[in-house]
Amino acid sequence: MPRSDFKQWLYRGKQWLYRGQRPNWIARMLNRAWAALFSSGIMPDYMVTLEVIGRTSGRTVSLPVVVAVVNGQRYLVSMLGEHVHWVHNVRAAGGRAVLQRYGREEVHLEEVPADQRAPILRAYLQRAPGARPHVPVNKDAPLAEFEKIATAFPVFRVARNVHANPSNNSLVPSSGGRESMKQQHTDYQVISYPKMRQWMAAAYRSVLHTPLMHGLIEVDVTRARARLREHQATTGESLSFTAFLAACLAKAVEEHKAVQAVRKGRKHLVLFDEVDVYTPIEREVDGQKQFIISIIRAANRKTVREIHQEIRAVQGEDVEQALKGFKRLLFFLPTLLFRPFFRVSLWMTVGGIGEKPGVVDGHIAIRDYLSLTISFDHEVIDGAPAARFTERLKELIESGYGLFDSTIELEQAITPETSWRK
Repeated sequence: MPRSDFKQWLYRGKQWLYRGQRPNWIARMLNRAWAALFSSGIMPDYMVTLEVIGRTSGRTVSLPVVVAVVNGQRYLVSMLGEHVHWVHNVRAAGGRAVLQRYGREEVHLEEVPADQRAPILRAYLQRAPGARPHVPVNKDAPLAEFEKIATAFPVFRVARNVHANPSNNSLVPSSGGRESMKQQHTDYQVISYPKMRQWMAAAYRSVLHTPLMHGLIEVDVTRARARLREHQATTGESLSFTAFLAACLAKAVEEHKAVQAVRKGRKHLVLFDEVDVYTPIEREVDGQKQFIISIIRAANRKTVREIHQEIRAVQGEDVEQALKGFKRLLFFLPTLLFRPFFRVSLWMTVGGIGEKPGVVDGHIAIRDYLSLTISFDHEVIDGAPAARFTERLKELIESGYGLFDSTIELEQAITPETSWRK
């Protein structure tokens, strides 16, 4: 397909999403995903979430918007023209609104006269490709062309809300159009919110309504920890306990594929042969603890040492480089998938290790117990198979799966019938 034909096809698709200057159900779902991303602050600094009070419902309405910057001043533009809800809501609220990115900024939106809108509209189209199908002027057209359509597209100047509480920290634009935090208090300090946490905050909001089952268990890890200490004393290598847990989790999932199933439509489930394990790896960056996203691909086919080496490699990665890859993924994912962008069917939350008395071979002994929380998506798994998976996972961890041979490999796994039990 020629590039021009593809562009026309794409424009028609975007226009279909907003037929009659109203978003259809797909556009509304995409807008919710974009609003969550924009408000988290992980997207480019000109992408923000606008909050305004509905003129009839009285509820807060959120939508993603692109900020145009002209001569250091910020502007919001209605890409669908005059007759859209958020424009009417802003006017009914007297211009009071909130912009969200990193934090909440109370603003006052002042409508720009039609004879001053042309340069703002051109700057807006050059920055917002998603708006171009709805504006009948090319982004590179002369200002005279934008002057002809200026009356049809409302433009609002973003000004500081003079009625906002002056004691609050406020977000104000810098010379480059970016927002920055001003410190106005001496009894506490404001630090930056780690970028990876911003991404996770947006991701967590997308699974708030997932029906989850939770299981809280204690696992005896005395044998596994003793083996790890023996390996370090013998070889000088300190194997990652997280790598050991990831190997056990991947093996248990491989044997119970349904726990990581993904729904395909209403009538089908997708069962995967490979088990990918997601784990955040914490690092210290600029004096702050931050984490890097790590996904161990096909963990069920790797040894404990291989997983350990992957984790160590991630700990040496550059944080900004890791972020760039996830920004590219997040930019396209809500467009490609008409569903929440962060959905998993199985979580394992690792708690602390404490000493407790336990019965071993008929005798009471002090053992090391690890607290685990296993969470399942109840849409794809029921209680009985979830319980069988949890029991198998417990057996693998307590038996020291993958640790009791000369090469620390996974092929020597202890089967459920021969596994060590306390």
